[in-house]
Amino acid sequence: MVLLALRSAFGPPPQIVLSGINRGANAGAAVVHSGTVGATLTASHAGVHGLAVSLDVLSPANGTAASGGQAIADLEHADDENRHWDSAAGLAMKLLPTLTHTPPGTVLNLNVPDLHVDGIRGLRRATLARFGQVQMSIAEAGEGFVRTAVQAADEPLEPGTDLAALAEGFAVVTPIRSPAEATDVKFNLESIVVQTPAI
Repeated sequence: MVLLALRSAFGPPPQIVLSGINRGANAGAAVVHSGTVGATLTASHAGVHGLAVSLDVLSPANGTAASGGQAIADLEHADDENRHWDSAAGLAMKLLPTLTHTPPGTVLNLNVPDLHVDGIRGLRRATLARFGQVQMSIAEAGEGFVRTAVQAADEPLEPGTDLAALAEGFAVVTPIRSPAEATDVKFNLESIVVQTPAI
């Protein structure tokens, strides 16, 4: 959709792309798997500002490999009508002026606890944790099948990261960039012979 919007499919191209509110945090290195964040990174590649917004609805404490993904299953029984979507929306609106005063192509990734705005301890800038909030594991494997589970990540929370701030009741924002060439990586291709097919 973002690609189509950037090509004027729905009217003039957007100046800002808002993505979300996602049902579940998009935090840590797991942002690379997020469609919510991916939409804003697509916009960023075209020089458009992006804001990805997520509500931290998952409490994965009971999600282990043995539980077969109970943390995710619990979400199906949750009452989404009673979640604090307006807390995430309100903070997103307050961030828009900040976003518009950043360089073109800037993306802000906002994660908000599922709390009334009065219960949120504040808004912090934080780095991406090295791991995501949850991880996939192999619950069972056999001939011709694999059963996966989603469980709480085992890694300890790193101070100063988005996941640590969320765990402390803060909303958290992290500026991120779209993928780009790693110009600092050096290697030599002269020894590699490429065969040219005969015509």
